[in-house]
Amino acid sequence: MDEIVVQLQTAMLAASWSEIGEKAALTDAGLMACYCCDFAVAGFSYLHAEGNDLARWHEQQALIGYLRNTIDPNDIMDAYLVFIVDNVSTELSENLGSAINDEHVCHKMCVELAGRDIREVLAELPFLGDMKPKQAPGYRDIEGESGYIQLPSSLLDDLSRRSAVAILDELLREGYTENEGLNHAD
Repeated sequence: MDEIVVQLQTAMLAASWSEIGEKAALTDAGLMACYCCDFAVAGFSYLHAEGNDLARWHEQQALIGYLRNTIDPNDIMDAYLVFIVDNVSTELSENLGSAINDEHVCHKMCVELAGRDIREVLAELPFLGDMKPKQAPGYRDIEGESGYIQLPSSLLDDLSRRSAVAILDELLREGYTENEGLNHAD
């Protein structure tokens, strides 16, 4: 599960969401993490196939509601509780209904990893959509270990046909700054 938490954090931060909540309080409530952006707060809970940990959803939604009210006392922001599961078993599916159908405090939804990358799974969530950062004109996205970085197209073209020395010279002369320089998307 630690790997899922790291992947979740990388994906959410790359999508311009910020971590909120104290780690101890989140863990005590059974949440992996909680994030916010300008329009919503989202908490993520990992469910095991047998669904024993599903019983904590009331506590989890209460914490998400508290965090939302701390950030947005006017109650304008949306709130989400997302259950992440490797594979939805028959037993878990039967128990998910009462949580998912409850409309109090926050929207609840379940996503199934089924061997897929967390970014692909998160893209299915209606409040996240495309998890890939928006590309600036004149730049192309390169995905690295820490998320996406946007590099000027001219730099990427030169990397495929020029020497490292020539590219370094151009960088030192402040070349490849096709707008505002290199854009870090994460």
